[in-house]
Amino acid sequence: MKKIRNLSERMLYGILSKQTFRVITLTLFFSLLTVIQLYATENFAAPKKITGSVTTEKGEPIPGVSVIVKGTTTGTITDISGNYSFDAPETATTLVFTYVGMITEEVLIGNQSVINVVLKEAAVGLDEVVVIGYGAKKKSLVTGAISSVKAADLKTTSSSRADQAIQGKTAGVMVLATSGSPGASSKIRIRGTNSNANSNPLFIVDGMKTGDINNIDPGDIESMEVLKDAASSAIYGTEGSNGVILVTTKSGKSGKGVVNYDFQFGNQSVRSDMKMMDATQYKQWMTESAQPTQDRFGANTNWLDQVFQTAPMQKHHLSFSGGNDKTVYMLSGSYLTQDGIVGGDKANYKRYTSRLNLKSDVKKWLEVGGNFSYSHSNQENVGQDDEYRSLVNSALLIDPLTPVTYTGTPAHVQTLLNGGNVIVKDGSGNYFGLTENVSGEMANPLAVLTTYHNTTAQDKLMGTGYATIKPFKGFSFTSRIGVDLTYQNQHSWAPLYYFSTESQNATTNVSDNLNKWNTWLWENFATYNKEIGDHSFTLMAGYSAQEYKGDVYTMYSAPMVAEGDDYANQGSTTSDLYDRTGGTPQQSTMASLFGRLSYSFKGKYLLEGSVRRDGASEFPTDAKYAVFPAVSAGWVVSKEDFFTTGLVSYFKVRGSWGANGSKGNLAGNEDKELWSLAGIKYPDATGTYQS
Repeated sequence: MKKIRNLSERMLYGILSKQTFRVITLTLFFSLLTVIQLYATENFAAPKKITGSVTTEKGEPIPGVSVIVKGTTTGTITDISGNYSFDAPETATTLVFTYVGMITEEVLIGNQSVINVVLKEAAVGLDEVVVIGYGAKKKSLVTGAISSVKAADLKTTSSSRADQAIQGKTAGVMVLATSGSPGASSKIRIRGTNSNANSNPLFIVDGMKTGDINNIDPGDIESMEVLKDAASSAIYGTEGSNGVILVTTKSGKSGKGVVNYDFQFGNQSVRSDMKMMDATQYKQWMTESAQPTQDRFGANTNWLDQVFQTAPMQKHHLSFSGGNDKTVYMLSGSYLTQDGIVGGDKANYKRYTSRLNLKSDVKKWLEVGGNFSYSHSNQENVGQDDEYRSLVNSALLIDPLTPVTYTGTPAHVQTLLNGGNVIVKDGSGNYFGLTENVSGEMANPLAVLTTYHNTTAQDKLMGTGYATIKPFKGFSFTSRIGVDLTYQNQHSWAPLYYFSTESQNATTNVSDNLNKWNTWLWENFATYNKEIGDHSFTLMAGYSAQEYKGDVYTMYSAPMVAEGDDYANQGSTTSDLYDRTGGTPQQSTMASLFGRLSYSFKGKYLLEGSVRRDGASEFPTDAKYAVFPAVSAGWVVSKEDFFTTGLVSYFKVRGSWGANGSKGNLAGNEDKELWSLAGIKYPDATGTYQS
């Protein structure tokens, strides 16, 4: 080996000088050290605490500013004094400061630990066109409460879901996470909670009504308009009481084709300062409470550290767009995968989306187009904060004296095994620890995690096709039909397990909840614009019809032939004794007439009125129709001759009134339900049956 090495050196010396050889050797050595240092920094560096304040140009503090590490979901918001403080990853390079009405700022972190930022007000785009119900209007002429979020605003977030993308970007709109689980939907509340039943807003995507927008990748969105007040949403009548969110997806532009690719990668982790009792503190507390304590294994388990973990996520979005003077197109696809900070890959969420948008001017007077999307999602579900078999609740309530797993088989475990109970093992074949100090349904959360086999798969097809004719100047007529078709299967199976007397399963079982729902919507509306001198009129009138059908089927059977995903189906059970089936059909129809008149004088005196008449199957027989009027007015004071101040560039006063309905609170089947109280009895506290 020595001779070979010397021979190699002599060959190199023959090509390079001795000094050059040493320089190359030292360069490679220090490059290797740099790579090792970067790897250590990336994987083992401690979080870096960053503090600071956010103010206006006048030095006034701004509360509620979103401060996020770019490309991640790690961050915080400023307090009432405009101050913030949080732990950023050592690898963080840039902070993004976002606030409604302010220009988004990006600041390089570098070696700074204190970062103070001054946000500037965003100029109001008065000529910007915003989408309203069945039309569009310049922002300066809007008399209702409408907020708009554009594609450029969505680029500043790392949200994987369209509903999360508007969080913090629209005043009066709250986006509340229902769970920390990947794929969990958000609650959106527009100007508060409006009902004790259903307070979800109405979503309309490219003219099609839908129950949610989880199937849309934020990269496909051109704009999102939020109709917040009663006058703006009254044009949607009996479905507008909780506000309306109008989503417009991107379309192509004539000219050279454009290819766009976006990629996101991040790690999610929990930031909790919750301090749990250690083993010594727990034993002291139990002793002072005069409670017997079992401590046979010398454990000191921090269950929160065991349950929570760092979870990766990544998203890819690829789009192609282009066209010519007559036809434009946009084709896109995306892929998202995200693990849970509780459950890891057992709480994984995957989503695939595809979209095709087309628009063509067939004739000068005829435009046709369509917007079509398909999405598939698969969500692994674990119980996180529910009352029964919950991972987080168990981690909070179980004692630190219980070990995660046993070494060998303790006597009390062997006794349970001899009694026919199934004690869960980890991947190495060790039995999970069983609590001896806490009673009830809580159990070793890592053991509980192994028993979850729950998935929700969903396929969603949504699309709209339309044709618009413009026979003469100022007039257009649009006929549009849309479809929303969704299939969903909630599948689960349960193995045998024993955690305690209160928490055990003695029979393997499999269950499926099959959901199929579809909606079709056909809308026809005409719009006429006319200007006479300084007077401008816009008249819109239309008709719509829609139908919703939904079927839910439930199936349960037990016991399974054997434990495992391969046997988790309704045909692989050994008995018919436990078979259960059920189903609930739903159907809803509605027909509507609607209209709106908008008037403007010199662009400074604004008036608008609308009315909608809905007839819905959910309405009672003697009141099948409801009317929803609205009126709004505005005065652009800054256009008056007496308005000469240079401090304010645009000043508008507006007011509105409207009537809305809430059809979502009506089940619609009350007149078809049959109830009987004859012969029905129930047991009282003593076990005696009472009528």
